[in-house]
Amino acid sequence: MSGPELGVWPPEFFAAWLSAFVVTCLVETPYYVGFALGFRRLTWPRAIVASLALQMMTHPVLWLVWPFVEPDAYGNPVSYAVLVVIAETLVVLAEGTLLALMWRGAWGRAYLAALIANAASTLVGILAH
Repeated sequence: MSGPELGVWPPEFFAAWLSAFVVTCLVETPYYVGFALGFRRLTWPRAIVASLALQMMTHPVLWLVWPFVEPDAYGNPVSYAVLVVIAETLVVLAEGTLLALMWRGAWGRAYLAALIANAASTLVGILAH
């Protein structure tokens, strides 16, 4: 499947992104809600909104960039596995930072929550392919 060109997502690319986004939300939200309720005593609705907001900020960005860095795209010599590790690390850092800001400084807990949630959704994504 080819990616977006000049910022336009072909219908099949958008469908693939939407499917991946829904799965990501279904997998990661229970982890984020559990951490939010356990560590910060947020209400269920606020914890769910916070989880979905994180994913809405990071998931589309990753999918917009990925086609331009994936192996064999534009002569990129880096392997798929290395790119997945780099991409997921960046997402964990971004989501952990955003969580820490929302949770008013719970940096360690925020990064732990982001690491666990993203590890789970990455594993589901790898197993699905």
